[in-house]
Amino acid sequence: MIKNLGKRKLSIKQEVFYLGVVFSLVTLLLFGGILCTSIYYMQVNHAKQALHDSNYHMAMIAKNQSRAISNTLQVLSNNPDVRTAGLSDDEALVSKVRSLYRDYYNSDKNIMYIYSGYENGRIIIDNWASPPEFDPRERPWYKHATDIKENKVVLGRAYQDASTKQWLVSSSTPLYGMDGEFVGVLSIDRTVENMSSIINEKNLYKSQYSFIIDGYGKILVHPNQNMIQKTFSYFGAEVPSLSGEINFDEGGEPSWAFYSALGDSEWYLVTIVNKHEVLLPLYQTIFILAVISIIIALMLGAFQSRVLNTRLGRPLIVLGNRIRKISNGENLEKLKYYHSNHEIVEIAQNIEKLASIAVKDKEEKLKTILFSVADGVIATDRKGIVEFVNPVAKAHINRLEDRIVGRKIEEIFDIYSETDNCKVAVGLPKSWSENQYYNKEYYAKMRTQSGAEIPIEYSISPIKDSKSKITGMVIVFRDYTVKKKKQEKIEYMSYHDPLTGIYNRRYFDEQIIELDKEENLPLTIIYADINGLKLANDLKGHATGDKLIKLAASSIKKELRTNDIFSRIGGDEFGIVLPQTGAEAAGLLIERIRASLEDKKVEGISLSISFGYATKYKPEEKISSIITDSDSNMYSNKITESAIFKKNTIIDFRNALENKHSMTLEDKLRTKKICDVAMIEMGIKGDE
Repeated sequence: MIKNLGKRKLSIKQEVFYLGVVFSLVTLLLFGGILCTSIYYMQVNHAKQALHDSNYHMAMIAKNQSRAISNTLQVLSNNPDVRTAGLSDDEALVSKVRSLYRDYYNSDKNIMYIYSGYENGRIIIDNWASPPEFDPRERPWYKHATDIKENKVVLGRAYQDASTKQWLVSSSTPLYGMDGEFVGVLSIDRTVENMSSIINEKNLYKSQYSFIIDGYGKILVHPNQNMIQKTFSYFGAEVPSLSGEINFDEGGEPSWAFYSALGDSEWYLVTIVNKHEVLLPLYQTIFILAVISIIIALMLGAFQSRVLNTRLGRPLIVLGNRIRKISNGENLEKLKYYHSNHEIVEIAQNIEKLASIAVKDKEEKLKTILFSVADGVIATDRKGIVEFVNPVAKAHINRLEDRIVGRKIEEIFDIYSETDNCKVAVGLPKSWSENQYYNKEYYAKMRTQSGAEIPIEYSISPIKDSKSKITGMVIVFRDYTVKKKKQEKIEYMSYHDPLTGIYNRRYFDEQIIELDKEENLPLTIIYADINGLKLANDLKGHATGDKLIKLAASSIKKELRTNDIFSRIGGDEFGIVLPQTGAEAAGLLIERIRASLEDKKVEGISLSISFGYATKYKPEEKISSIITDSDSNMYSNKITESAIFKKNTIIDFRNALENKHSMTLEDKLRTKKICDVAMIEMGIKGDE
């Protein structure tokens, strides 16, 4: 017999289809993976090369612009008028130099300012008015060229215009007089904004931008002017080579940086781009290729599975249909095989024999189980008509089987609620779904034909066919008389004091919380404590003390109402909760209890109890405060009452002892010693 392992099996047609698709997918994904990987690295290298070329191209533009500026500076620095105008008082010569600067300014749109500063503090510039007390010798461009003092163009530093605060980049060269002495500095300024727009004019990506740094990473030109004079620290102390690339994170985003040197200068052009923007189109291309590969694989797999199903699967499917119809009890003579052969017919006949044997064995096994279980079992159809009942159920129902099977379940399974004694309808819930199971236990009373009532616990579960359709229900029940008695006993013990039979401390605390409601006001709590219980235990033993406790409990209980809560909350302490009872009524109750105790004794010891109480009148009063006040009042009374009681008890007991002849001398001496010690502690004199 083939067992169902719990996992749903595929049909032959499905398995042929899935195998064909999986084989095609694996094949195409293997080659597709290799192809996509190759395309990925090829495209990444292509993108990097394009970015490197873009960086190099922008570097050449910046280099050529710088070279043009350098040539202009070389030409002007060799002009005698420029070299001497700042040191001369000839205003015509100064105007001539300004006009010369103006011509160069108009001929090159990249020039912002052309000017020359001299050792005497004078500056010649055409389109700029110097601020008061302006000294060119203090400006960065002048100092930088002065430090070099060589007849060459110096690429200066970025600085802010003294008047407009605009960021500029200066290129400077020293000026020498006719005698070869250093006389000043000639400079050409370009705006950072202009230089940045030139090197960022032809970007390939939205996130791409370029900027210029010096050999130590200090930023000279940048689209974001807040970055000027800051250090691009990803190179380290110095730029490692004339060109290259680095990987780094910018603002948490992975980025590439490509850099190239600007000719012989110490400047470098850096191009940065976000990796995600570059790689996203590659990922999209690879995804499209993967989708195309999967579609092709599915088409090839479907075609392959169709061929395999036609050639191999169909005969096995026909065999499976026959076996299924055999298991459903259809007439086998009407079934015909298509696309079958001798082997399949022989397999079908053997399976048919095995199925018949298996069904009979299963029926016998199920019957044995149902007849041997200790629970009652009743099975019905979907309409509730009884179809099966086991011996245990028959014994409880007290009817013969022929008077049970075929009848409605309500007629023979007569059950009632334990709480309100109403008849319980038996059946599956109307909202029952085909895919649910039902194993919830219920409790009820079952009435037998003889009229006896049996407490039972039962469950109802659906009976389903092979298609999970509900065809009936099964009821399993058992007599739980013994179990119920045990539960009731446990519940009783959990809330009652074993010595007195009244409620215990746990029940007392729970009821205080339960009764602390506005409808129970006024709510009075009484605390009571037996006086001299320890003395009684010492004089007469604990058995006598237990008798005193039980006598106290029974005496108090007689005076209480049925809805009053009376509990033993300690060894010699009791608690009483009186709902809808004021302080005056509580005081009268205590007086009645005291009156009932006047003549009650246990083995010569009087029963004396100290009481204390407090009453809650308003909802906003805390019950914990009422409890505390009641306890305090009780102990205040006990201090006086207990001392008097002990004194009288000891005196009575000692006098009785002297007149008692039935005790042995040893017992008299031991008891007398206890009395004497107690009298000394309480300050009672012998003659008293």
